[in-house]
Amino acid sequence: MTRSTTGRRSRQKGQEYERRIASMLEDALPGTTWKRRTQTRGARVDGSDIEGLDGDGKPLPLFLELHCGKLPIDSKLDQAIMDAPPGWHPIAIVHRPGTQYRNDRARLTVGDFLELAGLSDCTEDLNYTMRVGVSLDSLLTLLGGWWRRRTG
Repeated sequence: MTRSTTGRRSRQKGQEYERRIASMLEDALPGTTWKRRTQTRGARVDGSDIEGLDGDGKPLPLFLELHCGKLPIDSKLDQAIMDAPPGWHPIAIVHRPGTQYRNDRARLTVGDFLELAGLSDCTEDLNYTMRVGVSLDSLLTLLGGWWRRRTG
């Protein structure tokens, strides 16, 4: 297999993963639309790997970095933290090849976890940068609760 074939397969695998996660997020956050962001040769033009929009077309403050492969999840979270706009929630989601998608892992900071869980009064004036790992199913449940609280 040539390097260009390997690269093409890798890009296709990543795009398929982004579409799969977007579909799961639309199911977990009813009324939202998720789409892949524009990417060129592995570098984002701007924003996270996928973008969520509410029913009015406004972006949801979730900055998602996705990876389908063996890259350590903390490096994806580092990237999300560096690139996320202020006030957004950086989250990394990684799929390990050969495993079920529902077993994927997500990582976010404790502060973002508490805010998304509706416990933001606990985080006032504190810098919770410690990281927490959760399953993809747990993350979808967490985001679903966050979305219901936002939309009433």
